[in-house]
Amino acid sequence: MLSVSIDPENDTPEVLHDYWETFGSKPGWLFLTGDYDEIDVLRRSMGVYDLDPVLDADKSQHAGLITFGNDRTDRWAALPALMDAPGLAETVLRITRDARPLDAVAELPRDGGATVHHTHGVVRQLPGNGRVVVDHEEIPGFMRAMTMTFEVADASLLQDLTPGQEVELDIEFTDGSFRLTQIAPRRTDSHGLH
Repeated sequence: MLSVSIDPENDTPEVLHDYWETFGSKPGWLFLTGDYDEIDVLRRSMGVYDLDPVLDADKSQHAGLITFGNDRTDRWAALPALMDAPGLAETVLRITRDARPLDAVAELPRDGGATVHHTHGVVRQLPGNGRVVVDHEEIPGFMRAMTMTFEVADASLLQDLTPGQEVELDIEFTDGSFRLTQIAPRRTDSHGLH
């Protein structure tokens, strides 16, 4: 994790080191500074600037954004640094985790095309707003087994589901995001076998 100062005149390496020791001091978390022009190019390339040049020039008005992503899947996002920690953590984990096994090299569609993959899992939570948390099985060549929060194509699909219930689901991947187009209780035969 990289924390980049937008005020290199005041945030010297010594000041940032003291700040890191006081508030961060975690392995893998670096507090960085440098030449203002280089920092400006970096933040603009990451979309961390205000379109209003007057507001953008006022350092007291900076947004305090966390920009994060996964360069393997080319999924990136930004969130306010002061948003609620659980929501921030959930989104960061959802965006940054690899959606494919390391040995899966097939390109995912990026041109508006969609792929749909069928799998099984267990409902973990129903947080509302047309979302469901599912602990799903591996989809060979596409996605590791993991627990994910999904949007559903139709919220009525969730009305008869309960946490702990085994389900069958169709995961649609399109334009860099996932959603469930189908989720239903897992079918069993008369002997209780799936």
